[in-house]
Amino acid sequence: MIVYLRQISIFIIMRFYIHVWGFLLSQSLSFMCSSILEPVVEAQIIQDASLPTPSILIQDGNINIVNGGTKAGGNLFHSFKEFSVPIGGTAHFNNTLDVQNIISRVTGQSISNIDGLIRANGTANFF
Repeated sequence: MIVYLRQISIFIIMRFYIHVWGFLLSQSLSFMCSSILEPVVEAQIIQDASLPTPSILIQDGNINIVNGGTKAGGNLFHSFKEFSVPIGGTAHFNNTLDVQNIISRVTGQSISNIDGLIRANGTANFF
């Protein structure tokens, strides 16, 4: 009888460990698969060079500095093939203080994700 109870208790303990390890393994595999299959969105600001004076892009950590552009009166024009700013990222349009309006367009086929900040110098309006 003692041997039989001992075998039952060992069986119960083994089933418990198998259940716990199976759960942990399934959770680990689920996490790894979801990490692999989720789309990754990276910061992308790529100029398309379609304007007479193209934008000049400088990346400094999570800040993308946009210089240049084509100026006409108080307006400054930029044209991009791709334009996305991630969470925690910044697109800083480094315009002169006499610019009243910054007008930008995106010509590529990719969706733009603007989850970060867009900044300009002075009081320029941004379109």
